[in-house]
Amino acid sequence: MMLSISNRITASIVTGAFFAAPMIYLFGTKDFAGYYALLQNSGPLVQRAVTFAKLNLAFCFSFHFWASIRHFVWDTGKGYSTEQLYQTGYALLAATLLTTAGLMCL
Repeated sequence: MMLSISNRITASIVTGAFFAAPMIYLFGTKDFAGYYALLQNSGPLVQRAVTFAKLNLAFCFSFHFWASIRHFVWDTGKGYSTEQLYQTGYALLAATLLTTAGLMCL
């Protein structure tokens, strides 16, 4: 149950982020070099906040991606036994952590 509601929550977060990014571009200064320089020259607290935001977005994207794959498998009528639910749940969490770690390395 928690993974199902988490899938919906992460979908909302990812949708919000992918909606906000073009809006910032559309209504912003369109000076990406300036934004990048601002972040590079900011203090360590701002850089940690950016890393934390990147971690959250990477986790939400990864979790929603893998949970959606799991849901597509359910749409085929497979994976409904309690044992399979737990196995795919643990696989979902492991894949999420690995994918998040990979995205954080970018």
